[in-house]
Amino acid sequence: MDTSTQVYAPSYSMTFHADQRIQQRGIKQAALDLVLLFGDSFSTRDGCELFALGKTTAHELKSNGYQPEAIRSAQKIAAIVAPDGQIVTSYFCSRNTRKKLKRAA
Repeated sequence: MDTSTQVYAPSYSMTFHADQRIQQRGIKQAALDLVLLFGDSFSTRDGCELFALGKTTAHELKSNGYQPEAIRSAQKIAAIVAPDGQIVTSYFCSRNTRKKLKRAA
C-alpha cells in the first residue's frame, strides 16, 4: 500500500459536538479514520459503539505499510459512534481506559 495515500472512513458522518471536540483536542483525521476503519468495536450502555485500535491490529497495519505515526496516534484515541452512524465524540484514552478495553476484548 502507498503510505502517502489518505485513508477515509466514508460511512460515518460527524455531529457538530464531535467536530468541535476533535478540533479542540487536536485529534488528527488520519488517526480517527484508522480507528473507525480498523478498530475494535465495543457496545456502550446507551446503544452506541466505542471504537479503539488494539495492539494486534496496529502491528498488522504497520506490516501492511501504514504510517507508523498515524498508527501510534490512532492507538491513543477512541471514537463513540451512534446507532445511526454519526460520530458522537472522540477523545484520548487514558491508560485505565485502554486496560478496560483490553479486558473486554
